[in-house]
Amino acid sequence: MSQDAATSVPGRRRAADDPRVNRSKDVVVGDRTVSLARAEAWVGRYTDGETSRSRTRPYAFPAYDTYDTGSHPDVLSDADLLAPVLLNVGIPIRAYYDLQGLRGDLEAALRRIPSTLRLEDAPPDRISDLVEPLYAVLDDRARKPRDVRVTKLSKLLHRKRPEFVVLHDRWVWTCYQQRLGQDATRTRARYMADLSCLVAEDLRAAPAAWDHLVGAVATHGPLSRVRVLDIVAWHLGQEDPAPPAPVDD
Repeated sequence: MSQDAATSVPGRRRAADDPRVNRSKDVVVGDRTVSLARAEAWVGRYTDGETSRSRTRPYAFPAYDTYDTGSHPDVLSDADLLAPVLLNVGIPIRAYYDLQGLRGDLEAALRRIPSTLRLEDAPPDRISDLVEPLYAVLDDRARKPRDVRVTKLSKLLHRKRPEFVVLHDRWVWTCYQQRLGQDATRTRARYMADLSCLVAEDLRAAPAAWDHLVGAVATHGPLSRVRVLDIVAWHLGQEDPAPPAPVDD
Protein backbone atom coordinates (compact mmCIF):
# COMPACT_ATOMS: atom_id res chain seq x y z
CA MET A 1 0.00 0.00 0.00
CA SER A 2 1.44 3.39 -0.92
CA GLN A 3 1.51 6.30 1.49
CA ASP A 4 -1.27 7.99 -0.48
CA ALA A 5 -3.36 4.82 -0.42
CA ALA A 6 -2.75 4.44 3.28
CA THR A 7 -4.41 7.77 3.94
CA SER A 8 -7.35 7.27 1.59
CA VAL A 9 -9.11 4.29 3.11
CA PRO A 10 -12.85 5.17 2.99
CA GLY A 11 -14.17 6.77 6.16
CA ARG A 12 -10.70 7.16 7.61
CA ARG A 13 -9.62 10.01 9.87
CA ARG A 14 -5.91 10.39 10.56
CA ALA A 15 -5.36 10.21 14.32
CA ALA A 16 -2.85 13.06 14.20
CA ASP A 17 -5.49 15.33 12.61
CA ASP A 18 -8.27 14.55 15.10
CA PRO A 19 -9.06 17.79 16.98
CA ARG A 20 -10.72 15.87 19.83
CA VAL A 21 -7.47 14.32 20.97
CA ASN A 22 -5.16 15.78 23.58
CA ARG A 23 -1.98 13.86 22.89
CA SER A 24 -0.68 14.35 26.43
CA LYS A 25 -3.77 12.76 27.99
CA ASP A 26 -5.45 10.55 25.39
CA VAL A 27 -4.66 7.61 23.16
CA VAL A 28 -6.42 6.73 19.91
CA VAL A 29 -7.32 3.21 18.83
CA GLY A 30 -8.93 3.35 15.44
CA ASP A 31 -12.12 5.40 15.72
CA ARG A 32 -12.06 5.44 19.52
CA THR A 33 -10.33 7.69 22.05
CA VAL A 34 -9.61 6.86 25.68
CA SER A 35 -7.81 8.73 28.42
CA LEU A 36 -4.28 7.58 29.08
CA ALA A 37 -5.14 7.11 32.75
CA ARG A 38 -8.06 4.81 31.98
CA ALA A 39 -6.05 2.80 29.45
CA GLU A 40 -3.29 2.44 32.03
CA ALA A 41 -5.76 1.04 34.56
CA TRP A 42 -7.04 -1.47 31.99
CA VAL A 43 -3.55 -2.65 31.07
CA GLY A 44 -2.48 -2.91 34.72
CA ARG A 45 -5.53 -4.96 35.69
CA TYR A 46 -5.41 -7.21 32.61
CA THR A 47 -1.73 -8.02 33.15
CA ASP A 48 -1.94 -8.70 36.87
CA GLY A 49 -1.47 -12.45 36.74
CA GLU A 50 -2.79 -13.16 40.21
CA THR A 51 -5.93 -11.11 39.62
CA SER A 52 -6.52 -12.93 36.34
CA ARG A 53 -6.21 -16.37 37.88
CA SER A 54 -8.72 -15.51 40.60
CA ARG A 55 -11.41 -14.30 38.18
CA THR A 56 -14.38 -16.48 37.31
CA ARG A 57 -13.48 -15.75 33.68
CA PRO A 58 -9.68 -15.30 33.71
CA TYR A 59 -7.96 -12.99 31.27
CA ALA A 60 -5.86 -14.51 28.49
CA PHE A 61 -2.79 -12.92 30.04
CA PRO A 62 -0.40 -14.37 31.09
CA ALA A 63 -1.45 -17.77 29.68
CA TYR A 64 -1.25 -16.76 26.02
CA ASP A 65 1.71 -14.40 26.24
CA THR A 66 3.96 -16.69 28.29
CA TYR A 67 2.93 -19.95 26.61
CA ASP A 68 6.28 -21.69 26.09
CA THR A 69 6.41 -24.01 23.10
CA GLY A 70 10.20 -24.09 22.99
CA SER A 71 10.23 -23.35 19.27
CA HIS A 72 12.28 -20.85 17.27
CA PRO A 73 10.52 -17.61 16.21
CA ASP A 74 10.61 -18.82 12.58
CA VAL A 75 9.12 -22.22 13.43
CA LEU A 76 5.49 -23.17 13.97
CA SER A 77 5.56 -26.26 16.15
CA ASP A 78 2.50 -28.41 16.79
CA ALA A 79 2.20 -26.64 20.15
CA ASP A 80 2.26 -23.21 18.43
CA LEU A 81 -0.70 -24.23 16.29
CA LEU A 82 -2.79 -24.53 19.46
CA ALA A 83 -1.84 -21.12 20.92
CA PRO A 84 -5.10 -19.39 19.82
CA VAL A 85 -6.97 -21.55 22.35
CA LEU A 86 -5.38 -19.39 25.08
CA LEU A 87 -7.08 -16.34 23.55
CA ASN A 88 -10.45 -18.05 23.75
CA VAL A 89 -10.80 -19.28 20.18
CA GLY A 90 -11.00 -22.98 19.47
CA ILE A 91 -8.84 -24.96 17.06
CA PRO A 92 -10.90 -27.96 15.93
CA ILE A 93 -9.03 -31.12 15.05
CA ARG A 94 -9.58 -30.68 11.29
CA ALA A 95 -8.25 -27.10 11.52
CA TYR A 96 -5.18 -28.41 13.35
CA TYR A 97 -4.51 -30.94 10.59
CA ASP A 98 -4.98 -28.30 7.88
CA LEU A 99 -2.61 -25.91 9.66
CA GLN A 100 -0.02 -28.66 9.88
CA GLY A 101 -0.24 -28.98 6.11
CA LEU A 102 0.29 -25.23 5.66
CA ARG A 103 3.16 -24.97 8.12
CA GLY A 104 5.81 -24.55 5.41
CA ASP A 105 3.91 -21.70 3.71
CA LEU A 106 3.28 -19.86 6.97
CA GLU A 107 6.88 -20.27 8.14
CA ALA A 108 8.16 -18.94 4.81
CA ALA A 109 5.98 -15.83 5.23
CA LEU A 110 7.20 -15.39 8.82
CA ARG A 111 10.85 -15.62 7.78
CA ARG A 112 10.37 -12.58 5.54
CA ILE A 113 9.64 -10.48 8.64
CA PRO A 114 12.76 -9.54 10.65
CA SER A 115 12.24 -10.72 14.22
CA THR A 116 13.17 -7.26 15.57
CA LEU A 117 11.01 -5.23 13.17
CA ARG A 118 8.44 -3.10 14.96
CA LEU A 119 5.20 -2.48 13.11
CA GLU A 120 5.32 1.27 13.72
CA ASP A 121 8.83 1.49 12.19
CA ALA A 122 7.79 0.05 8.83
CA PRO A 123 6.36 2.20 6.00
CA PRO A 124 2.91 1.22 4.67
CA ASP A 125 4.28 -0.37 1.49
CA ARG A 126 6.51 -2.67 3.48
CA ILE A 127 3.77 -3.53 5.97
CA SER A 128 1.52 -4.65 3.13
CA ASP A 129 4.30 -6.61 1.45
CA LEU A 130 4.99 -8.51 4.67
CA VAL A 131 1.45 -8.95 6.01
CA GLU A 132 -0.39 -10.13 2.90
CA PRO A 133 1.65 -13.35 2.46
CA LEU A 134 0.78 -14.33 6.04
CA TYR A 135 -2.93 -14.43 5.18
CA ALA A 136 -2.81 -15.41 1.50
CA VAL A 137 -3.89 -18.98 2.31
CA LEU A 138 -7.26 -17.65 3.50
CA ASP A 139 -8.03 -16.38 0.00
CA ASP A 140 -7.10 -19.62 -1.75
CA ARG A 141 -10.16 -21.87 -1.95
CA ALA A 142 -8.07 -24.95 -2.60
CA ARG A 143 -5.77 -24.42 0.38
CA LYS A 144 -7.81 -22.46 2.93
CA PRO A 145 -7.64 -24.25 6.31
CA ARG A 146 -11.05 -25.34 7.54
CA ASP A 147 -12.48 -23.42 10.52
CA VAL A 148 -9.64 -20.87 10.38
CA ARG A 149 -10.23 -17.24 9.52
CA VAL A 150 -8.33 -14.01 10.15
CA THR A 151 -8.96 -13.97 13.91
CA LYS A 152 -7.57 -17.44 14.58
CA LEU A 153 -4.67 -17.04 12.19
CA SER A 154 -3.67 -13.67 13.67
CA LYS A 155 -3.66 -15.18 17.16
CA LEU A 156 -1.47 -18.01 15.91
CA LEU A 157 1.02 -15.74 14.13
CA HIS A 158 1.25 -12.86 16.63
CA ARG A 159 3.27 -14.87 19.13
CA LYS A 160 6.00 -15.49 16.55
CA ARG A 161 6.34 -11.78 15.67
CA PRO A 162 4.77 -9.93 18.64
CA GLU A 163 6.29 -6.57 17.64
CA PHE A 164 4.78 -6.72 14.16
CA VAL A 165 1.75 -8.99 13.69
CA VAL A 166 -1.56 -7.38 14.66
CA LEU A 167 -4.20 -9.34 16.56
CA HIS A 168 -7.75 -9.38 15.18
CA ASP A 169 -11.13 -10.05 16.75
CA ARG A 170 -14.57 -8.46 16.79
CA TRP A 171 -13.44 -5.88 19.35
CA VAL A 172 -10.53 -4.71 17.21
CA TRP A 173 -12.93 -4.52 14.26
CA THR A 174 -15.29 -2.43 16.39
CA CYS A 175 -12.52 0.09 17.02
CA TYR A 176 -11.30 0.31 13.42
CA GLN A 177 -14.48 -0.18 11.37
CA GLN A 178 -14.88 3.43 10.23
CA ARG A 179 -11.27 3.91 9.21
CA LEU A 180 -11.20 0.54 7.46
CA GLY A 181 -14.35 1.34 5.53
CA GLN A 182 -16.40 -1.12 3.47
CA ASP A 183 -14.93 -2.86 0.44
CA ALA A 184 -16.68 -6.00 -0.80
CA THR A 185 -13.80 -6.78 -3.16
CA ARG A 186 -11.08 -6.66 -0.53
CA THR A 187 -9.34 -9.96 0.12
CA ARG A 188 -8.71 -11.19 3.64
CA ALA A 189 -4.99 -10.66 3.13
CA ARG A 190 -5.54 -7.06 2.03
CA TYR A 191 -7.95 -6.47 4.93
CA MET A 192 -5.27 -7.51 7.43
CA ALA A 193 -2.67 -5.39 5.65
CA ASP A 194 -4.99 -2.35 5.79
CA LEU A 195 -5.69 -2.97 9.48
CA SER A 196 -1.98 -3.34 10.21
CA CYS A 197 -1.24 0.00 8.51
CA LEU A 198 -3.88 1.70 10.65
CA VAL A 199 -2.53 0.18 13.87
CA ALA A 200 0.98 1.31 12.90
CA GLU A 201 -0.34 4.82 12.36
CA ASP A 202 -1.89 4.91 15.83
CA LEU A 203 1.32 3.64 17.42
CA ARG A 204 3.39 6.27 15.61
CA ALA A 205 0.97 9.06 16.57
CA ALA A 206 1.62 8.77 20.32
CA PRO A 207 4.86 6.86 20.98
CA ALA A 208 5.35 8.21 24.49
CA ALA A 209 1.82 7.22 25.50
CA TRP A 210 2.23 3.67 24.18
CA ASP A 211 5.60 3.34 25.87
CA HIS A 212 3.92 4.47 29.09
CA LEU A 213 1.27 1.78 28.67
CA VAL A 214 3.94 -0.86 28.00
CA GLY A 215 5.42 0.22 31.31
CA ALA A 216 2.05 -0.33 33.00
CA VAL A 217 2.22 -4.10 32.43
CA ALA A 218 1.97 -5.51 35.94
CA THR A 219 3.67 -8.90 35.63
CA HIS A 220 5.48 -11.07 33.08
CA GLY A 221 6.43 -8.06 30.97
CA PRO A 222 7.37 -6.41 28.84
CA LEU A 223 4.76 -6.75 26.14
CA SER A 224 5.00 -5.23 22.68
CA ARG A 225 3.15 -2.03 21.82
CA VAL A 226 1.06 -4.08 19.38
CA ARG A 227 -0.12 -6.39 22.16
CA VAL A 228 -0.80 -3.51 24.55
CA LEU A 229 -2.89 -1.75 21.89
CA ASP A 230 -4.87 -4.98 21.50
CA ILE A 231 -5.58 -5.02 25.25
CA VAL A 232 -6.89 -1.45 25.08
CA ALA A 233 -8.95 -2.26 21.95
CA TRP A 234 -10.44 -5.29 23.72
CA HIS A 235 -11.77 -3.04 26.47
CA LEU A 236 -12.86 -0.19 24.18
CA GLY A 237 -14.65 -2.44 21.71
CA GLN A 238 -16.84 -3.99 24.37
CA GLU A 239 -18.13 -0.60 25.50
CA ASP A 240 -19.98 0.06 22.25
CA PRO A 241 -19.93 -3.05 20.04
CA ALA A 242 -20.21 -2.66 16.28
CA PRO A 243 -22.00 -5.01 13.88
CA PRO A 244 -20.03 -8.09 12.81
CA ALA A 245 -17.02 -7.49 10.60
CA PRO A 246 -17.56 -7.62 6.83
CA VAL A 247 -14.87 -10.32 6.65
CA ASP A 248 -15.56 -13.74 8.12
CA ASP A 249 -13.39 -13.27 11.17
